[in-house]
Amino acid sequence: MDLTAYCLLLLLPLIWAFFHLLNSNSRRRRSAKLPPGPYPFPIIGNTLQLGQNPHQTLAKLSKTYGPIMHLKLGSRDTIVVSSPALSKEILQKHDQSFPLRMTTAATRALDRHMTSVAFLPVGRQWGNLRKICKEQMFSPPRLYANQGLRQEQLQKLLQYVQKCCVDGRAVDIGQAAMVTAINLMSKTLFSVDFAGYDAGSCEELEEIIRRLMRAWGAPNVGDYFEFLGLFDPQGIKREAEFCLGKLLAIFDGIIDQRVASWNSQARKTDLLEVLLEISDANQAELTREEMKHLLLKDRSFDNRSGHNSRRSGVGNDRTYAKSPGIQAYGQTHSFEPERFLNNQVDTKGHDFELTPFGGGRRICPGVPLAQRMLYVTVASLVHNFDWKLEPGITPEDVDLNEKFGLSLQKAVPLKAVPPSHDHCG
Repeated sequence: MDLTAYCLLLLLPLIWAFFHLLNSNSRRRRSAKLPPGPYPFPIIGNTLQLGQNPHQTLAKLSKTYGPIMHLKLGSRDTIVVSSPALSKEILQKHDQSFPLRMTTAATRALDRHMTSVAFLPVGRQWGNLRKICKEQMFSPPRLYANQGLRQEQLQKLLQYVQKCCVDGRAVDIGQAAMVTAINLMSKTLFSVDFAGYDAGSCEELEEIIRRLMRAWGAPNVGDYFEFLGLFDPQGIKREAEFCLGKLLAIFDGIIDQRVASWNSQARKTDLLEVLLEISDANQAELTREEMKHLLLKDRSFDNRSGHNSRRSGVGNDRTYAKSPGIQAYGQTHSFEPERFLNNQVDTKGHDFELTPFGGGRRICPGVPLAQRMLYVTVASLVHNFDWKLEPGITPEDVDLNEKFGLSLQKAVPLKAVPPSHDHCG
């Protein structure tokens, strides 16, 4: 068979997919009454219009098309809601109509979506796992019992910053915050550190976590074009499977070690201990696979949103995403912390002006732990050091551009010099 024949054979599936998509798109547009939105290009829809920072693009588009708009992302119809009132309507009054959460190729790696409370359909298994999270893992008494583990990690953070102060080194704020967040969670979960502030310390494990987070947050064309999803052209699913397999193997080792010493050492106060007690009491309620994925269920390892104020659910092949911050806070790109001074909005799912943890029945069950971690970490850094920019850098020189991913990060890391109140003494 000559080269031309091979090329034709390779092109036939693409030609079929092209006409199939054209026909299905036209049928859907004729049969479905959709909100207004930018006109989609054939095949690719509005995908390229999102650009490098989709959250900013959506904010701009909402000013033209209103608080609810339609985008065509590949073969997927996407409804974007940018109004707190409409978000509340969807997540509280009509949440039963949107019970599912969209799964991507990366989140389906190793069939994680079949055992993770983040992606399971609403039902008995999902309800049991949510109950364990709420009543056992993240209950106030449990978090109070292991607060010493978190205090230990904060002390390590302050010691690291103090050492940088003595050495005259600038601190990469994002890197330090990332390491602290990982260790706060790993200490709470397993009573061990997963990351280190200095190069070479837990470097391999930390890199696995970072690679997994990148795979979960990377835009994947296979998620929006079904026929491409079969081939994993970007290798994102393979990367997620590799990293997740490595991480779950580490979890297995920790669990095996804990089980082996179950009766020979004093009980710990971490969350693994809670899950082992539940599993030991009634093994039918909690399998090891469910246990491992519950241990992944937190903001450090399992931030499911593309950016801080987005949550997605999918029904009838349509994705619903909400970004209420677009309208609720006006000029969100400007530094105006005073906007929160007299604002009673909380982040526990009751107010929809700010929803970093989602809302409705699928709100993140780890909110109590996340709030304890966030506030005390920021307060410790702010109140113990008089932060300054590096010599020769003015506030106007600081690059405030964002980098889109699993969560928003600065495109250029912020570095600051940390002279303490007692001048590093």
